[in-house]
Amino acid sequence: MPGWGTDAAPAAAKRSAAPVATRTAAPRAAPSLPAPTFAPVESRAVPATGVAPGPAAAWSGLPVAPAAADTAGDFVIGAADVLAVTVLGEPALSVEVDVSPGGEVNLPLVGAIAVQGLTPVAASQKIADAFVQGQFLVSPQVQVRVLESRNLMISVLGEVRQPGRFAAPTQMSVLDALALAGGIAETGGQRVTVLRYQDGRLQRREVDLTGLAGEGDLRGTPALMLRPGDTVMVPEAARFYIYGEVRSPNAYPLKPGMTVMQALALGGGANERGSRKRIEVQRQNADGVVETRSASLADVVYPNDVIYVRERLF
Repeated sequence: MPGWGTDAAPAAAKRSAAPVATRTAAPRAAPSLPAPTFAPVESRAVPATGVAPGPAAAWSGLPVAPAAADTAGDFVIGAADVLAVTVLGEPALSVEVDVSPGGEVNLPLVGAIAVQGLTPVAASQKIADAFVQGQFLVSPQVQVRVLESRNLMISVLGEVRQPGRFAAPTQMSVLDALALAGGIAETGGQRVTVLRYQDGRLQRREVDLTGLAGEGDLRGTPALMLRPGDTVMVPEAARFYIYGEVRSPNAYPLKPGMTVMQALALGGGANERGSRKRIEVQRQNADGVVETRSASLADVVYPNDVIYVRERLF
C-alpha cells in the first residue's frame, strides 16, 4: 500500500478486545497505589494490551512513538465505558458492568468503586485492594478489561454520506469508520487521509482503498487501524470533463483506470450528431501547457482531462 502523506455510537457496535490488566492485591497494610507501569505479579498476571495496534510504518516520515505508547497505560476509563471485571478463581464476583455517569462501578460485596480516570491497571489494583480491605478475600487477582469505550471518538469528514464524530470501539479500522459514516459518497475518492496527533505533532498517512475488496480480514493490517482521536478525511474524487456532441455534457468523478469509452458512457453517449471516431482530449502537461490530441475509445482518462466529442463529417 502506498505511503502515508466524532456524535452518537451505533447501537449495534460490536464490543471488541481492549486493554487488559491483572494485579494481585497487596496486603491490607500496603501503601497507596503504585504507578500504572509496575511489573506483572506472578506468572498468572495478564499483561496489558493496547487500545489499538500502532502502525508499522512511520507517519509522514516523522518518528513513531515507542511501543509503550500503545499500551493500556495510556488508556483511561471514562463514564459509560463497559468493563469486564474478573476475579480469578471467583466466578461469582466476576461481572460485566457499565461505568456510571459519576464514574463508578457497582461490584459484588465491595459496592461502588470509583474508576473514572484510572487506567485498567490502576482500576484492577484499586478493586483488589477493596476486596482485601473489606476482608472478603485475602489475596485476590483482579483483571479489568474495557469491552467498549463510549468516550473515545473518531471523526470522519469530507466526501462521506454522514460526516461527523463517532464513538470508537477499542479497535477500529478505516473501513469500519467509513461504514459508520454511511460510506464514501459518489463524489468521494478512494485515497483517504488519516490525521493523528502523535508526540504533540499532527501527522498524516494516506490509505489507498482501491483493490481492498476480497482481501479477507483486514483488521491485522496496521495501515488500516485507527486510534481514538484520529480523523479520517475523504477527499473529493478526481474529475474529468466531457462536452461537445454528447447527451449529458458535464464534469464527472474519475474512476481509476477509466477509459474514454467509459467516460463517454457517463456522458450519455454521443448524440445523433456526434462521432465516436472524432474525439479529442485536452490535457495539461508537466509544464502547465494544455495539449490537444486525438483519442481512441480505449485510451485511459486522467484527472482534469477535457474530452470533446466532435460532430460527424457526414
